[in-house]
Amino acid sequence: MLESLSGLAERGYRAQIAERFGLSPLAWDVALYVDVVRNAFAAGHVDEGEAWQLLWNVVRPTAAAYGSWKEYADDYLLGRIVWMGMLRGTPDEDFPAPQEVSDKHIRTLLEAPDSPWNTVPWQAIGEPDRHRA
Repeated sequence: MLESLSGLAERGYRAQIAERFGLSPLAWDVALYVDVVRNAFAAGHVDEGEAWQLLWNVVRPTAAAYGSWKEYADDYLLGRIVWMGMLRGTPDEDFPAPQEVSDKHIRTLLEAPDSPWNTVPWQAIGEPDRHRA
């Protein structure tokens, strides 16, 4: 798990995507990183403090790379589309949910008034220990 997280934080899929397409969608790797940490916590492999510490590793680069949830979302979707294209012709080709499902989830996060992306300003990710007023 720690090796996978390190790989996602340092190079991730964005390195392969950059080599092939000249794009480097950090958001896709960050989302995968967060998912690995979430699953490790749910499975009892890390406690809550360790999970937050691991997540802190990707906060600064993510906060520096994007200026809004919309910018993050656009890069995430781009990374996912390219990643799915890289799966064509492999045994994992049918593994991910269709792009339409991912698009719908992102639209909901961007548009729903009660979405965390609309109730928490982007800048808050760089200050995770500060309480909201």
